[in-house]
Amino acid sequence: MASHERKRLRVEISGTVQGVGFRPFVYRLAQKASLVGFVFNHDQGVTAEVEGSSAALERFVADIRVYAPPAAHISSLDAQEIPLVLDQESVFSIRPSGQTSSEKFVAISPDLALCEECRSEIWNPHNRRYFYPFTNCTNCGPRFSIIRDVPYDRPLTTMAQFEMCVDCQAEYDDPADRRFHAQPNACARCGPQLSFSEIPAERDSRKLIQAAAALLRSGQILALKGIGGFHLACDALNENAVQKLRQRKTREFKPFAVMFGTLDAARRYVELSSGDEQALRTPAAPIVLARKRASADTSALSVAASVAPENHELGVLLPYSPLHELLLNVFEGPLVMTSGNRSDEPICQTNEQALKILKDIADGFLLHDREIHVRCDDSVLRGETVFRRSRGFAPQAVASPEAFSSSILGVGAELKNTFCLSRAGRRDMLLSHHIGDLENLSTLESFENGIDHFKKIFGIEPAWIAHDLHPDYLNTKWALQQTQKLIGVQHHHAHTVACMLENGSLEPVIGLALDGTGFGTDGAIWGGELLVADARDFLRVGHLKRVQLPAGNAALKRPWMLAQAYLKEVFPASDCNKEFAELTCFSAVQQSDRVLLSQLLDKKLRTYPSSSCGRLFDAVSALTGIVREVHYEGQAAIELERALQTGAADRSGDRSGAKAYVFEIGVPELKRPAEIDWRPILQDIVNDLRSGTAPALISWKFHEGLVRAFADLTAQISTLYHISTVALSGGCFLNEFLRRRLTNELRQRGLKVLVPRALSPGDGSIALGQVIVADQIVKGKSSCVWQYQ
Repeated sequence: MASHERKRLRVEISGTVQGVGFRPFVYRLAQKASLVGFVFNHDQGVTAEVEGSSAALERFVADIRVYAPPAAHISSLDAQEIPLVLDQESVFSIRPSGQTSSEKFVAISPDLALCEECRSEIWNPHNRRYFYPFTNCTNCGPRFSIIRDVPYDRPLTTMAQFEMCVDCQAEYDDPADRRFHAQPNACARCGPQLSFSEIPAERDSRKLIQAAAALLRSGQILALKGIGGFHLACDALNENAVQKLRQRKTREFKPFAVMFGTLDAARRYVELSSGDEQALRTPAAPIVLARKRASADTSALSVAASVAPENHELGVLLPYSPLHELLLNVFEGPLVMTSGNRSDEPICQTNEQALKILKDIADGFLLHDREIHVRCDDSVLRGETVFRRSRGFAPQAVASPEAFSSSILGVGAELKNTFCLSRAGRRDMLLSHHIGDLENLSTLESFENGIDHFKKIFGIEPAWIAHDLHPDYLNTKWALQQTQKLIGVQHHHAHTVACMLENGSLEPVIGLALDGTGFGTDGAIWGGELLVADARDFLRVGHLKRVQLPAGNAALKRPWMLAQAYLKEVFPASDCNKEFAELTCFSAVQQSDRVLLSQLLDKKLRTYPSSSCGRLFDAVSALTGIVREVHYEGQAAIELERALQTGAADRSGDRSGAKAYVFEIGVPELKRPAEIDWRPILQDIVNDLRSGTAPALISWKFHEGLVRAFADLTAQISTLYHISTVALSGGCFLNEFLRRRLTNELRQRGLKVLVPRALSPGDGSIALGQVIVADQIVKGKSSCVWQYQ
């Protein structure tokens, strides 16, 4: 066809194409190419009809992919030729949003961090948005947290109550403007307003922020309404202020994150890699865990000791909203910025909630009248590992290798819960924001509200629900009360499949799933697992040796109980109450408590069998005296890894001439799982403690020995089952040393290693694996693992 011949195309685009300036972008491309037609949002994405020369149309379609807005993500782009319009159009226009299908399914943009153009405006005294804390444009601002329904238009967001003034409306209508069709567009005359509890009659945002900064300088605690929920803030350099926040929030040891006004300021406190700096600058603007600068560095600065006590890392983030930007720079220093909630509850979402729930914690409340429709916690990264995927990422879709046969809801795990929805006929998997630990009714309510919202905005009514096998999880109980058909998915199989999914393959792997708790098919608690798995089913081919552990939260909070349980397995004929009394972990324990625990273990009362890797970490951490009492989930294992890293830095864990502990490894056989026996290393640890070996060195010998044991057994299983790909998953792989060393050891043995990158290795990705496994079952697909039976 001749390049000058006129024709017309309909271009259908799906993905994250609403709320990211996509229609204005298409408009400008069409204007530049002298094309006529229109573009509009709808419940499936964006549609453009364009007419012009075939050469111009070809460039137009190519440029959509090449020059799409930074926050956009195109899942599919389909251009089809259609008949020319008889009444020839003379312009290209943006039409009102419409509905193209009885089913709605459009990817929604996450909330986006403040862009440089808007940052410049709020600091410019000559700009009409000077010091306006709700400045935004098509490149930044709230999206997911304010959307009530789709398509993404102002009347369907929490900005509906704010009618644009003449100037804002002119920007909104101007195709050449950065705010062309920016739905949250506003200014001080027409948009959301700030208020401060200490001067309730004041409306000048500059005076309000200055007053809030003054409160912080006086050592007080501020509750601050952000984009996806409330923060509690205090001066990060004021030890008394930080201690006060810890006491009021009953958060004694868990590290706080710190917000710095600029990247240069953060560099003075922590060591940032190029990857760290890139992550902090992205539109997601997560919390990044970075190593504190060494005290020997004369240019290094330190936050208050209680911000991250005895921790070589600090969670850092940069201002991601105009309100944070203004407050940090007026305050002129770093601020602790932690979730605005009571411990173990969801973050506060409304002004009314915050004033009621945080009244005994905060001394002042910096509020505003833009409603948060969906609460969304800050995301957390460490290097290449995602600890928590939430604000800035959710609800971006994750792609499955194949389309789903049915709509499925995966309800996830109990801890670090997220849920996931799929839709029949599509490959998109919608992984939710972070819900939290489902251990109380308020978090369960947040879970239920989140599912209802996703079902509404994405137009999905699931036919199936996939759930964890643990009968006591609140979300499992919730699933069993629903009317949909149910599929139970084993916890570690879901972990493994989530890792396979992210790496783009559902072919058989050896799944190495290491975590604290997962209900096994035999009714025991698993957690140190080797599986031969595909997306349909799995075989358990190896695991850590089982141990009888005391049940209940008491043992998780007092890890000496776990240490004693492991010791009884190693020294069954000994009187553990007397023989190990000199060990540090038992020094503060009442003899009567140890005797009672021994009796319970002997009689197997209030105990459970476990092959958990996480509990082994806890027991070793307790034995070495590193942790006596646990105040937050994972603390014992975290501090055991920290001892290893600290020892390497200060030479207390000098490894010269040291040898790793040696686990006893069983020989794998078809139909019978091999065991990794930890009993020999418990004897070695006790001997090292009695000879005065430094805890840091014991930590290294344990970590290194565990790595080699799993690598050796995995290599044997690879030979036996003729599978050369290994998928690493489970919360233990948040341990940087374990992940890095085990990956290297497996690769040295000639194995291909799959690791999570954009998704968390922990329970935050379980729901994805549940949905994939359930889909394979619904499709009636057969599993290849049974050939090994």
